[in-house]
Amino acid sequence: MKITSTLVLSSWLLSCVAAAADTATLFEVKDVFREPKNIAFMVMSGGASHTNWVLAFMEELSANRGQKTYFITRDDHVKFGHSFPSVDTVSIGPKYAFDDKKIEVIKKMRDRPMVESFIDMFSSFNEEFESDYISIINTLKSKKIDLAICDHFSTPCVEASTKLKIPFIITSGMALGPDAGAPYINNNMLTMSEPSTVNMSLWQRFDTTFLKPAHFIYKLRHFAKEQHALFTSLGIEDPVKVPEDRWRDSLKIVNSAFGFELARPLGPLVELVGPITTIKAPPLTQELARFMETHSKVAYVAFGQHVVVSPKDIQLLLSGLLEAYEAKELDGIIWATRGLENEFPDTLTTASNRTYNIQSFFQDNGSKDINFINWAPQIAILNHPSTSMFITHGGAGSLYESLNAAVPVVVFPFFGDQPAAAKNAEKNGFGMRLDYNEPQERATEIIRTVARDQGNHFRENVKRFQFLVQLNNKIGVSKAATLVEEVLFTHQDGQLLHRRDVKRDMTFFKAYNLDLYAVVLAVLVASIIGLTQLAKKAIGNYRNDHKLKTN
Repeated sequence: MKITSTLVLSSWLLSCVAAAADTATLFEVKDVFREPKNIAFMVMSGGASHTNWVLAFMEELSANRGQKTYFITRDDHVKFGHSFPSVDTVSIGPKYAFDDKKIEVIKKMRDRPMVESFIDMFSSFNEEFESDYISIINTLKSKKIDLAICDHFSTPCVEASTKLKIPFIITSGMALGPDAGAPYINNNMLTMSEPSTVNMSLWQRFDTTFLKPAHFIYKLRHFAKEQHALFTSLGIEDPVKVPEDRWRDSLKIVNSAFGFELARPLGPLVELVGPITTIKAPPLTQELARFMETHSKVAYVAFGQHVVVSPKDIQLLLSGLLEAYEAKELDGIIWATRGLENEFPDTLTTASNRTYNIQSFFQDNGSKDINFINWAPQIAILNHPSTSMFITHGGAGSLYESLNAAVPVVVFPFFGDQPAAAKNAEKNGFGMRLDYNEPQERATEIIRTVARDQGNHFRENVKRFQFLVQLNNKIGVSKAATLVEEVLFTHQDGQLLHRRDVKRDMTFFKAYNLDLYAVVLAVLVASIIGLTQLAKKAIGNYRNDHKLKTN
């Protein structure tokens, strides 16, 4: 028995040694494609939601993949580069002059045709185009850039890259352009407030498909003429009327996922990598930490970097919040006022006839239940267990941060993709939409419904989307960086031929088999006509035979 045990042990040891030897002699295939390249990301406006998620995968490319990356921007966006030390930040000028005028434009956006607001914005961008275009060309040359990454609003980046024959990638918070669309999807700036045609009547679809685009083109004719003249004067060849025409052969990386984007087929040059959202942020201040620890049902209110709330908006929202507070559905309120203190009323009287001194909420109120502060550490507040709801404008960044923390929302949309985000929140049950023109009673009901969250309806739904955000956030940065390297190392004259949709090499009729259907239809029609003629002839012969027999 002892000899047998010794033999078994010896055999086991020999097997281990052999296995170790085999492992040591295994041939390992290593990546050999990667070599250092220079990559530049360019965004001149738009704030954190256009910037931070891209810088996250630029950091990955620099810190872990051996690439040299640059963030080319304006002075007011330089601050976003501070959190990404491996990315070199380069400013090409002061903030846009339009930024000083945009408050007035934004204030009017909801009450005027969208076309007019777009023309204001496009015209302002045109004023800065020449400066940006020349500066970007010089920077791309001096840094010897191999690949450009352009925010979808950064036309100078696209045109400069095209001029220098540098391949470029488009980044966006939503899937824009023809290859991200479908006949039943509204994914352009004019129609995106209604994400799909599911609930649209025949007339509404006719309006959005034909009338609105025609009206937009007509209104934009002077701007288009000025832009064409400007582009021509700068030596830009074959100026395009629609920016998406320049993106046709470029990869589009989108910080979104199905669930935030309506599910539909996407073209081979469109990649959803998000939501990529911030996971490291400033903590609570001592005062806010004390406030949160002494409350359990806190409503947080904030409207991002660009939105301007009016006194009427404040009255609508604050009345609803205070009535939820009176009903003990909330026990605390934090409002990030962002320098808009003068827009708030001195006093406010709720439906219960209780009058509040609103200006006192701006004072040192560590011992009070309502806390108005100029700036708030949003991510830290949202991730505190005492936060029970978030009133937001519905910007992508804020929405992802809220869902990442599993906090239900009331979306109070203003412009752009925000109305669609509000409808999505309501459709998927993680929040409710509150329009600015709602009567006070309805606004209060919406706020109180989310605050109450009867049966944990909103909490249960928001958890599903928390999983979606967190799962995609883990892989999004790596996926986006890999896509950048795919373009970097596989493009041919700026094109990804392996991703080229074969449909583009066929006629429209052949791509959709319309010629085939036409032939089948023609055969069917001919067959029916032939059979009809035969039937008529047979019936005629029968009648003639019958007459002869009768006679």
